[in-house]
Amino acid sequence: MQTKMNPRIINLKVVTVACAMGFPALSANGAVLLLGNHIKSSTGDETFSQVFNSGNPLFNFTEGNVYVSFTLTFTNPANPGVLSTNQSFGGYSHSAGDNFGQNWQQSMVGVTYYGGRDDIANQAIIPGEPLTLVVKYELNGPGVDGDTVKFWVNPALGTGTGPTPDDAHPSRIWNPAAISSNDMRFRLGNAPNTNVMTYENVTVYSGNDSPFIPEPSTALLTAMGVGLLTFRRRSR
Repeated sequence: MQTKMNPRIINLKVVTVACAMGFPALSANGAVLLLGNHIKSSTGDETFSQVFNSGNPLFNFTEGNVYVSFTLTFTNPANPGVLSTNQSFGGYSHSAGDNFGQNWQQSMVGVTYYGGRDDIANQAIIPGEPLTLVVKYELNGPGVDGDTVKFWVNPALGTGTGPTPDDAHPSRIWNPAAISSNDMRFRLGNAPNTNVMTYENVTVYSGNDSPFIPEPSTALLTAMGVGLLTFRRRSR
């Protein structure tokens, strides 16, 4: 297992109290937390808190929109170039009862949700080819039912609008008390007779921030550049 532990805030709207080890908590008003990369080759679940912050909580959400975005690449060291489907599964999860990635013994990207399973049409898992996965939580508040989960595979990011989800089953209505770094996790089943998964640019968005909108820093730099150009022209 190899992990890049480098959580950092890339949107400076966060004003909440710092978490353990000095990492800022995510604000309900919006923030973008880039956690880093992770390679998973061992059986079992590893939470974001364990992987990126020595077991200490990084964030906890009880309401609003929360996105998780990352690229996921499957490899099979025992048989390079061939995806293992021999009792294998793995991906991202927020509990022991769900999975976003490879469903049990499948070769397509899919979702498992407390016993139900959906495969994403035309989204094969090809060893060595990264997949961009985005999961969205719409939280109504503590104790308020009707929260929903949406899932995208290889969406266009930073375009300004979010495309139609690849999976947003209406029966997936749940009632969690919160979504936290203790819930979000990496999953891998039945190693070593399975695949190795590489997660890159694992990022959590909250509040008004989303992987589908351009980063504010980009817009700010553009505006600053235009302003400086205008100032130079006036100076001449």
